[in-house]
Amino acid sequence: MVQHVLITGASQGAGKATALRFAQEGWYVTLAARIPERLQAVAEEIRTMGRPALAVPTDMGNAEQVANLVDKALATHGQIDALINNAGICLTGPMVNTSLEDWHQILDTNLWGCIHTIQALLPAMLDQGNGTIINVGSFGGKMPLPR
Repeated sequence: MVQHVLITGASQGAGKATALRFAQEGWYVTLAARIPERLQAVAEEIRTMGRPALAVPTDMGNAEQVANLVDKALATHGQIDALINNAGICLTGPMVNTSLEDWHQILDTNLWGCIHTIQALLPAMLDQGNGTIINVGSFGGKMPLPR
């Protein structure tokens, strides 16, 4: 049986590279990110490799959108063997210019996005008796940037 991975933040950078690698290794890949055009471009790149790719535009800070993402992934491939929580955003600048809305966006994506996907997917992984969850972090969590 072919394994299936769901990758968030899959439209660029490490998420895209991870998606391409899983596809090269023969996995089914479900991709999630906020910008549909970038997400579709990655899905098309995977399809040119002869592998299926499901692209689901998703704001990871929105629990309903994340639940929809997981539902579509499960409906398409039956089970999810691995979740790569890679979505994340960064904001730099003086604190005086950082609004509460900015902080909510950062925490909604970087923290709640992981929680939403785990919450939505964990029951299915428990039912199937296996699954791997990987939460990707940034060096920014260990090494502060100026401002």
